[in-house]
Parts: sequence; structure tokens; C-alpha cells
Amino acid sequence: MLRFWTKQHQLRQRAEHRGGMEEILSRYIHNILELLEQSAERFPDRPAFGDPEKDITFRELVRKARAVGELLSENVTVESPVAFYLEKSVDAVTAMFGAVYAGGFYSFIDVRQPAARAQKVVDVLEPAVLITDEENAAKAAELALSGKRIVLKDLLEQAEKILREDNENRKNLQILQLLRRRQRVCRGRRSCSRSPMSLPGSGGG
Repeated sequence: MLRFWTKQHQLRQRAEHRGGMEEILSRYIHNILELLEQSAERFPDRPAFGDPEKDITFRELVRKARAVGELLSENVTVESPVAFYLEKSVDAVTAMFGAVYAGGFYSFIDVRQPAARAQKVVDVLEPAVLITDEENAAKAAELALSGKRIVLKDLLEQAEKILREDNENRKNLQILQLLRRRQRVCRGRRSCSRSPMSLPGSGGG
């Protein structure tokens, strides 16, 4: 994660010197997501990141980050900043990639620096969204900003809901496809059994 942040910082500095901020950020967003998704295809079950509490595989990171990106896209426009005022963790990395999926870029604000300095960073950054955790929510609430404040735990819970609904929709689609296939088979026969079809998970033989 630190390597990604360092790379982004270097690209931003280079863009400021050359006057090509938008082009370089766009290229960076494309490259970092391409790298992540290629890693998920090659090593889906390999741990991508870890912290003292848990690890996350590349497959799960992509799934959750996309869901987070879908939620953040309501407030994050293309190449707009998303500030992170929290400790670095697996969940923070997930939201970080979510910010990139939403089309924005991320910037971490050191929670240990004085409040006045953190406020200056916010004033310069002008983030569309500021993501914080429960431990730093009170301090984040004291920062003046025009963007939206989001608690990381709430964001991830909403992302999990999206994933559950997506899984349910996929299951329903599979059942519908099986029913249609059975109907086509029945049409080609003079008679067709009216016994209920055995569906996945129904316990039928």
C-alpha cells in the first residue's frame, strides 16, 4: 500500500512540473486497476494485503473495492480527491482502491499531526469525500470541509450488502436459465414430466 501511495505522490509531483496532471492521473488510475485485476486473475486466492487482524485475497479485494467504488461514485467525480483520515489497514486499502474504481484518487492524512496542519491539508486537497474510522471520527468531525464524511465501517457494510444482492441476483438468473432450458427441452417432446424441477440447493436428487 505504501508503495502505491509513493508512486501516486511521485506522479502527482511530475504532473505539477509538466502541467499534465489530468493525463498522468488518468494513466495512473488505469494502470493501478489493471495491475490489481491482473493479479486477481493470476493469484485469486493469494493474500494481497494484511494487517495484524486479517488478510484479504486479490479476488476479495477486487470484489469489495468495486462495490465500494459503486457507492463512492455517487459523490466522487472523475479525478476528484478522496481523503483518508484513519490508520492504514486492510479495510482502508479496500476503500482506497474503491476510490480509484470510482474514478478519483486517494490521499492519506496523518492522524497524528496537529489538527491545524490536518486542516491545511484538507483546505488544499478539497476532497469530495473524507473517509475515517470510528477511532478518528470525532477528530475528523472537527475538520471543516465541503465534501461528505463517511465512516469506513458503514461504507464497507453497504458494500457487503451490494455483494450479497449481486450474489442473490446471480442465483436467481441461474435458476431462470435452468427453467428456460427445461421448457425448451419439453417443447421438443410429445410429453414432459410435470414433476417439480430439482433446483440448486433444493436438496432434490
